[in-house]
Amino acid sequence: MLHGLNFLLRSSLLTLLLTLELQASSIFPLNSSWRFFRGITHPTPEAADAWRQSGFNDASWSVSVAPFHYGEATFSGRGTELTDMQNAYSTVFLRRTFLSLSPSKLSALSLRTQFDDGLAVWINGHRVLTVNAPESDLAATHSALATTTLEFGDVVEYPLPNATSYLVAGTNTLSILLFNSALGSSDSVFDAELVATEHFSNPPS
Repeated sequence: MLHGLNFLLRSSLLTLLLTLELQASSIFPLNSSWRFFRGITHPTPEAADAWRQSGFNDASWSVSVAPFHYGEATFSGRGTELTDMQNAYSTVFLRRTFLSLSPSKLSALSLRTQFDDGLAVWINGHRVLTVNAPESDLAATHSALATTTLEFGDVVEYPLPNATSYLVAGTNTLSILLFNSALGSSDSVFDAELVATEHFSNPPS
């Protein structure tokens, strides 16, 4: 009888696995619209982390489309050219909201991005990715620099682990701080796409 029960459990598990389907989809694509703030000053000097929280009111920030860039002929005539950045500010603060209707169905979350030189990423105030940027939130200020020079290349996909621990059902906020390697750097680039992989249960045919 025990052998039969084990067989039934294994069969049930196999049936469940066969009926789960993973589906990747873009939550928002490259060339999307963002709210952004030039890092000439800090957007929230009274509370350094306020700008990356969901409840922050960014209505006074500029709105424009990615890619954000200067000094790269590849992007000429596209997106938002930051003609005033060189020798004036080394960072750009970016925010946008997105919907996650069923975080419990999420199997994976990733950021596909193209940037020069570094970035730090938060979702709902939680640091989820750091690339060539200050590791400490306290060090991620408007006057900070990327840790090294990194010339932009192809779009790279970075996994954002443990997404269900910081996503909420409904509106979520993605906040990004873009860093240049020097105030006088000859170029800067940023664009990003957020990709979710969800699992769905399909009845066997």
